[in-house]
Amino acid sequence: MTVNLFPAPRTISVQKSRLDLTRSTWIVLPQSCSRRLRERVLESAAAIGQTLNRQIRVAQAAPQSGEVLLEIRLGAGKRPEQGFELILSEAKRQLTAGGEAGAFYGILAVVQLIEQFGSTPPELTISDAPDFPARGVMMDVSRCKMPTMATCKQLVDRLAGMRLNQLQLYTEHTFAFSAHQAVWHDASPMTHEEIQELDQYCADRFVELVPNFNSFGHFERWLKHPEYRRLAECPENPRPGCLAPNNASIKFLEGLYDEMLPNFSSSTFNVGCDETFELGKGRSKARAAKSSTTAVYLDFITKIHALCAKKGRRMQFWGDIILHQPELVKELPQDILALNWGYGADHPYAKECPVFAEAGIEFHVCPGTSTCTIGITNSNALAGEILKDKDGFGETPETTIRISGCHNSCGQHHIGDFGLHALAKKINGKSAPHYQFHIGGDASQAQAFGLAGPVVPARLARAALKKLIGAYSKNRNESQSVRQWVEKIGIEGLETLLQEFTAGGYNTQDPSLLLDVGSDETFFPPLTATGECAAAAVVGEYLSDLAETASLDISRHLAVNNRTAAIDAARDAGAFALKRVLLIAGIEHKNMDIAVLRADFMRRFGGNPLAVSALDGFFVALANAQQGEAPHTWQKAVRNWLIIAGDLAETLIPEDQPMKAPA
Repeated sequence: MTVNLFPAPRTISVQKSRLDLTRSTWIVLPQSCSRRLRERVLESAAAIGQTLNRQIRVAQAAPQSGEVLLEIRLGAGKRPEQGFELILSEAKRQLTAGGEAGAFYGILAVVQLIEQFGSTPPELTISDAPDFPARGVMMDVSRCKMPTMATCKQLVDRLAGMRLNQLQLYTEHTFAFSAHQAVWHDASPMTHEEIQELDQYCADRFVELVPNFNSFGHFERWLKHPEYRRLAECPENPRPGCLAPNNASIKFLEGLYDEMLPNFSSSTFNVGCDETFELGKGRSKARAAKSSTTAVYLDFITKIHALCAKKGRRMQFWGDIILHQPELVKELPQDILALNWGYGADHPYAKECPVFAEAGIEFHVCPGTSTCTIGITNSNALAGEILKDKDGFGETPETTIRISGCHNSCGQHHIGDFGLHALAKKINGKSAPHYQFHIGGDASQAQAFGLAGPVVPARLARAALKKLIGAYSKNRNESQSVRQWVEKIGIEGLETLLQEFTAGGYNTQDPSLLLDVGSDETFFPPLTATGECAAAAVVGEYLSDLAETASLDISRHLAVNNRTAAIDAARDAGAFALKRVLLIAGIEHKNMDIAVLRADFMRRFGGNPLAVSALDGFFVALANAQQGEAPHTWQKAVRNWLIIAGDLAETLIPEDQPMKAPA
């Protein structure tokens, strides 16, 4: 018997025998239960009741009448705070947890079991506890992506359902500091009241909202204003981005901390301090020459650490800069928490983590989103090539380079001085990865998107960028911005400048141009799609992944009693499965109109009785779900359609041409 739980527990033992819960109506809480655990159990009881089509009641004492569905106990034995053991048998229906977080995670597992099996779950024993006590997500809210409170709360519900227990909102300027309106006035900042509300919402769901404020580098949105430029390491730069490591900056930061930190209940504070690219090139140049730039960095973050301790917070910081001189890691304050981050799948964690461990510094590993599979090109690989060759670019004015590897434009190429946006074009009839240049973007000006320029193969993008920046450096007037320069030379000037890298200027017989940067595998382009996210129509197996993810979302939404979202997820799962089969059959769709998808499927596969029956069952299930039918019944029909559609797709894929998502 298969039991599907997400996340998968550490151990599970399933018996062949089944329980009969048709008369079970009570969940019994421990006497010492807090308000937040009681509220979460009440939510879970409502979800279970909806599945079983009857009321499930919650009490803190054994009921005098009625059968107990589950008894919750706390603090028994040596079980960790977030760990639990669940026993469902004829003799015992008990959830034993080390602490309230463990009880919350355990009751979520019970909800999933009831959704899957209804009133007759198998007898089983589950034991679970996390490998890491802190498991979190950081969301960027400072780069044109400020979510609404409703979205934030939806994210918290999902994190809690996945047993993730920490959330950070990456902040540069998007907090409504009372004395600094010039910095955030056009940025839809989080207010004091919103942070307090979100902090409580997180805490009630066993999620810690950790304050996050980048306190050294990434200060561009402050230092671009004349009244703050005095704090810059390089105030003469057109776009200074790094604080000067001096007492004036410490005093300034203390004022910001005094206003921001009291809105959070967490005792931890992520001060950032990554990518301090200007450090040692301006006001601290002489100090860096006497010791080193990394030593100057260490001195300043030690002062920030003292500031955090003064405010009663444990300091987290990004570990990239201190690793420039690994021998200095041992000089960090011993209670500091290093965050070892990297975007690439090949980031050298195995080399860097031991540096912190050997110095006795606690660290967390923070992988980025390099597992994103909707990208057209590997933008990280191109960025790595550019960084490795930065000396080859020569002395260049202060400029920004932004690269987006997919249609979602995550790299915000349109607002960079030099932006590159991935797309797929053909060379001699074969698909090849390309980038289109967007030049002269400026995030500080309304509607100042970069001018769309030439398209070049990905393998030629670095050389083209080097020539472009070189021409700007050589030919601009001293005070001329990239925007002003590109408007002067015009699109024709750009095309002439980059002619050797565009169609007609390069060797079309060069097989390397069919490959992405950093890859020697055949390039498979995704298809374009309409809607909010380009992920709606990615080739082959990725559509299967999307269908599976949407299927998992059904249980996640039901776990927090969001039936409408669960039904939407079921519809998406079925649509993605339809799109995959049709795509492999050569029928491309650029939208998610499920009625149109169904009609095309019937025209192509109407003679397949098994597939037609499964699809009809899926649509009946959607209708029943909307009429209030118990989830465990209509979820089975959704799952059956996904299985049948997957089997059908596999029979359509040519053995010599597997469908796959691009790297």
